[in-house]
Amino acid sequence: VDANLNVDDACVNAFNRLKLTKDIRFIIFKVEGESQVIVERVGDLTSTYQDFVSSLPHNEPRFVVYDYEFRKDDGITSNKIVFIHWSPDNSSVKNKMIYASTKENLKRRFAGIHREVQACSVSEVEESEIVQALR
Repeated sequence: VDANLNVDDACVNAFNRLKLTKDIRFIIFKVEGESQVIVERVGDLTSTYQDFVSSLPHNEPRFVVYDYEFRKDDGITSNKIVFIHWSPDNSSVKNKMIYASTKENLKRRFAGIHREVQACSVSEVEESEIVQALR
């Protein structure tokens, strides 16, 4: 498995838009044709966390960047960028390997990720899990 898949420029552009322009809530990335990483879906600011979760395929891995807004213990609202490696248990071994070997190459292109979450089941992407990871 080639860990150096081509990362489409649209991936980096979408990430920078999420980080700098802050008009995107989340981005779902997909490995297409075992040759490149592409943007599969973009969630705008009206998108909810549940919109993101329900966009995840049940049997295929994905990478997600989520700009998560939360209230800290002192009451101040903060945003943190979370990188989520979604790799459901019922994905094919081949797909899991392709995504696992591609993850670091993709993450290197995204400066400003606060936390990484590895999720193999829907319970691991529950909002409470993300909040806990950010504390």
